[in-house]
Amino acid sequence: MAKTWITDRWVKSAYACLPDGNTIRIEPTSEERRHIKRLPEHFRTEKYGIGKRWLLQWRENGRIRSRSFDNRHDAEAEAAAIEDAIRTSRYASPTLTRQPYGKLAKTWLASKQDIKQSTLRRYSNEMRSYVLPRWGNTPIDEISRPAIQAWIADLAAGTHPYEGRGEGKPLAPRTISHVAKKTFAGALRYATQEGWLPVNPATRTTIPKPAYVETLPVLSYAEVEAVAAHAAAISGHRRDHTLIHLLASSGIRIGEALALQCGDIDLQKRRLHVRRTWTVDIDGGAITGSPKTGKPRTTLLPGFLAPAIAELMANQPATAWLFRADNDNAINSKNWAHRVWRPALRAAGIDKSRGITIHKLRHTAASHAIAAGADIKVLQLMLGHANASETLDIYGHWLPDRLDEISAKIDEHRQAGEPRPG
Repeated sequence: MAKTWITDRWVKSAYACLPDGNTIRIEPTSEERRHIKRLPEHFRTEKYGIGKRWLLQWRENGRIRSRSFDNRHDAEAEAAAIEDAIRTSRYASPTLTRQPYGKLAKTWLASKQDIKQSTLRRYSNEMRSYVLPRWGNTPIDEISRPAIQAWIADLAAGTHPYEGRGEGKPLAPRTISHVAKKTFAGALRYATQEGWLPVNPATRTTIPKPAYVETLPVLSYAEVEAVAAHAAAISGHRRDHTLIHLLASSGIRIGEALALQCGDIDLQKRRLHVRRTWTVDIDGGAITGSPKTGKPRTTLLPGFLAPAIAELMANQPATAWLFRADNDNAINSKNWAHRVWRPALRAAGIDKSRGITIHKLRHTAASHAIAAGADIKVLQLMLGHANASETLDIYGHWLPDRLDEISAKIDEHRQAGEPRPG
């Protein structure tokens, strides 16, 4: 069994001289130990009343480790936990269990070798901006669920420390979820897996729910045409007219659209093969990577766009960018948004308050597809969602409820006397 021992730092033995000249050691009574403030002077150590009373010590690789506690019960519980951990080979040194969160964060980020560079960049940015200003110097074994929950409330209210420059601004529930549940909790999950923490204190924390939005920002067919026409007029390129229509009808993301090559287009079958997207490396430089779900997908190419797409592909090799700049390089999405997209929105009279962005043209594509009869699985394929539940969460309220249709069918079957299924 592992060796641990607990010392009372405030109480000591005393010695008394007997009439025959012999000296004996005497101990304080249980009553005197319980009423520590009335402990007789001869039982008080030099450290009486200073610091924490109970000192837990144990041996680790030939060295003596220690930890102090205010009460004996906590010291005994920790001693039992240490002995059990050593017996079951789960023991971790206090240098690991009490390391500051900032040190753990560096170790965790360095371990993330199997993720996209853009994801690693996001983790690093969120650590620097939101997590480390609050938790960087906190020993990981002192992080508690109530403290995490209070920090989450601060993120929502905008009262959290931000990059060491005072308070930040309120974060949306979706952003809080990523910061708290993926970035912050990810490092704690790593510590738990390594045996440095018994449990992850962030596991049962809750995130504010997004406000219910009955209507998503969408454009009508006429408004899409107006924005596309103004985009072409502003840039002087017909390709921008085609690009906006493609985004608003196919539902692909802007990074995926600008990463399309001529060889990704099947004009005969009217299909787009989404094989890559533009993303960033750890330093923020533009690179291509796999689509968001990590897998290629095939989606629709609206027939009305086929002639314009064919024109862009004319006399081009399969590896040429479909939407390319004058120097044949791929278009940069941020530059295009600043120079073409936003001016086109203003010129078309689309008010900023409507919340129409390039990415949210996916809502327009989904709205038009549902009106054309698309079901959840078709939408999932179009939009490249990882699962149908994500699609349903966003667009389920737009789908026709079909209640009247089902009610009529039930009446019809009942009158026909059809047997129960099965």
